[in-house]
Amino acid sequence: MEAKALLAQIGEKDTKEFALQQGQEAIRAEKWDLAIRYFERALQYDPNDAQLIQSINLIKAKAGGYSLQAAESALKAGQVMVAMEHYGVAQKYLGQEGAAALNTLRQRLATGAKVPGDRFKTKQQLGSAWYWYEKTRDLNPEYPEIFFLIQEVEDAIKLRVLKSIAVFDF
Repeated sequence: MEAKALLAQIGEKDTKEFALQQGQEAIRAEKWDLAIRYFERALQYDPNDAQLIQSINLIKAKAGGYSLQAAESALKAGQVMVAMEHYGVAQKYLGQEGAAALNTLRQRLATGAKVPGDRFKTKQQLGSAWYWYEKTRDLNPEYPEIFFLIQEVEDAIKLRVLKSIAVFDF
């Protein structure tokens, strides 16, 4: 009896209409990733639905714009890691349409990522400095002197490791 009820429930939820309804609820809750997933599931039931394809593209543009604004806000608040996460989502959804805005944000994020790297380097927290310098290089491989900063930190880490080994080696 319970198996039949579960099978009936699965049948009700395995429809284009259910996916569209769930997608609409996700939009109202501003859960863009979830909305896109539901709309793409609905598209699997009718791959030639031009209106649904257009809706998915509009949701992606909205999600990308929202993520771009969220990244800007986080960066202004000094939350570089949060800004980088939102940047990744914006990049995923905006693509070429938002290339100029994404490029500007990427440059600002690279500068923002270098700041904690410099702060950690000054405190001799070399692993953390290395991490942030790598993030800077990932965002902008052409960032001025980033290669040399990474190399300097790596050399300091290697020296520290060698000294630690020498202490135990006597």
